[in-house]
Amino acid sequence: MNNPQKNILILSWFFPPSTMPAAQRTYAFAKYFNRFGYRPTIVSRKWDEYQNLKDYYKPSETQNIDYLFCRHYDAYLLPYNPKLRDRLANKKGIINTLIRKTLSTIDILIFPLYIKISPYYPLYFFSNELLKKSHFDAIIATGNPFELFKLAKILSKKHNIPYILDYRDDWSTSQLNFNKNITDYFKIFYFRILEKSWSSNCLFFTSVTPFYTSKINKIINRKGIVIYNGYFNFKAKLEVKDFTFIYSGKIYPQQNLNILFEALLLFKSTISNNIKLFFIGNDDDLSIKYSIINTSLKENIFLLKRLNSKEIHQAYCSAFGFLLFSYGEIKGILTTKIFEYLFYKKPILLCPSDNDIMQEMLIKTRTGYYANNVKDCYNHLVFLYSKFIKMEPAIEPNLDKINQYSRKNQIYNFSKALNEYL
Repeated sequence: MNNPQKNILILSWFFPPSTMPAAQRTYAFAKYFNRFGYRPTIVSRKWDEYQNLKDYYKPSETQNIDYLFCRHYDAYLLPYNPKLRDRLANKKGIINTLIRKTLSTIDILIFPLYIKISPYYPLYFFSNELLKKSHFDAIIATGNPFELFKLAKILSKKHNIPYILDYRDDWSTSQLNFNKNITDYFKIFYFRILEKSWSSNCLFFTSVTPFYTSKINKIINRKGIVIYNGYFNFKAKLEVKDFTFIYSGKIYPQQNLNILFEALLLFKSTISNNIKLFFIGNDDDLSIKYSIINTSLKENIFLLKRLNSKEIHQAYCSAFGFLLFSYGEIKGILTTKIFEYLFYKKPILLCPSDNDIMQEMLIKTRTGYYANNVKDCYNHLVFLYSKFIKMEPAIEPNLDKINQYSRKNQIYNFSKALNEYL
């Protein structure tokens, strides 16, 4: 006899039509948990559109709650009305910036004691009412924003329901966007206190890489499960017309593009000018623009705005290959885009290499090449171009390894962890 399906409540700030990677992770929960014995109900904010950071703080166009009843899940999408702090986000000026930073500091300090000041409070209020009239076996809060962890803990205690914390990235142990100054050291100290407190009673936690999971475990002393971001399976008609490479997503200050650009200049002067690099979602990145202006790469490098899912799928289908860059000395980062790249089974060029988890992924799946200097990067470009000209395969992907990283398989792994407790 089959076990009855169990119900899980998922708190997330991101859900489609948001195009953020975080929204895709929550959508994977919605799409696949039902296949493994769990009926998910998503409580999230409503996204009318999200193409760039300016859209993040736009109020909802309508004030009704959108209810989605689907075969695999239910979802309640709540209208978003930005508070003063967030209304100032897209306004320029020193005074506006100062006011916003002051309000952000106040929010950070007061939220743990008084959650009603938070823009995330509507998710708590709605979830609390939902739990009063519907039965759920567990709560999953996915962060960031990590304030949702606090909401999950309160709801768990109030309704006597276990909760699980899903870290997409690490929190107080994160090295991204960290500057070695007294302010950031204070933030780490303060966030670490909150992180330990909000996770103290969780059943277990999940994160997206073994390295992150290990770091978080040392802080909160709870069992951790690795749930990779993975990729969705869908129909794809691959048509490579030009020798083009795509990088999708934000470029961080720690990432070094100079090796690739120098190799590209050498490739242009010795082999062919028939090469193009597309940086999607970086049309306003001044650091890349200056790098291009200072070289003769204007006709080879293109900065594009953020694309919707259909547009980026079309771009991926027509590209010859993909680009990745390490994050300097920061280890353990397995960016979401690497899984998206894997699905298309096209060559991936990692330059410079992280000599860590991304390089290991390329070796394991046999999907790419890595370099730490101009000469090696140039040689890879020459080799890949020869394959392009001859219309020969540039990689021999390990399909069994790649299949392990589908979103469906990752949610199966999540469900197995839930089965141990529920």
